[in-house]
Amino acid sequence: MKGKIGFVETPPEIANLMVELASVPKNAFVLDTGCGKGVFLKALERYRYENVYGIEIDKEFYQFCENRFGKNFKIIFGDFLTYRFNQKFDLIIGNPPYVHFNQLPTKISNIVRKDNKHK
Repeated sequence: MKGKIGFVETPPEIANLMVELASVPKNAFVLDTGCGKGVFLKALERYRYENVYGIEIDKEFYQFCENRFGKNFKIIFGDFLTYRFNQKFDLIIGNPPYVHFNQLPTKISNIVRKDNKHK
């Protein structure tokens, strides 16, 4: 799992603190926008959140999270920037990738460029 574009794993204590500070009920709809190795999913599971979705663009990370959390949470293989969710979320949580714009794959940089033109 080394060498993923912009992947920096959030320390578990930070993920736990962020989930602990969330001010939504345990049955709220929650989205982890890039579940990676599942550090936020694990924290959400620990705090007994029920309606959790995770989305991951990297196939290896997706499979890891699907195997680990797929029985209790909805794990989606897809790109958060382009995926059309049928669900609205009460809480969106995660750790964005840390990568310079010039190092993004062309497909992703084109999406980001297009999205920023509308703002």
